[in-house]
Amino acid sequence: MIAGHTPFYTDGMDQLTLFRYICKGDYQFPPAGVMTIEIEDLLQRFFVLDPAKRLGSLARGINEIYAHLWYAEIDFADLRLKEIKPPWVPEIKDPLDKSNFQNWDHLEDKTLRDDPPISDRHQKNFESF
Repeated sequence: MIAGHTPFYTDGMDQLTLFRYICKGDYQFPPAGVMTIEIEDLLQRFFVLDPAKRLGSLARGINEIYAHLWYAEIDFADLRLKEIKPPWVPEIKDPLDKSNFQNWDHLEDKTLRDDPPISDRHQKNFESF
């Protein structure tokens, strides 16, 4: 969200290759100046492949994340109490108002397709769900 795209993606990459890059931890940050050193450091600590060594998984748990420089200006006690004023509050007409989101009506709703039923052989893959 900060840079406008995932650090694992490069132009023209297909979805399978993207998943492979994510699993390998193969990423690139945008050129210097797009993101601060603090957010790059935070993301690098989140992108550690071994979950046991990832930020937030060590001895101090979530407090390790709260203590990171990226969050230096946030008072988490005030945040929990909802006492921090948001930088922007969208105008909404009602609880179902979606006018602040992109319109995705041009996409096909694949749930409405009349696909053939799944075979018994394939259905067995889902028995334990």
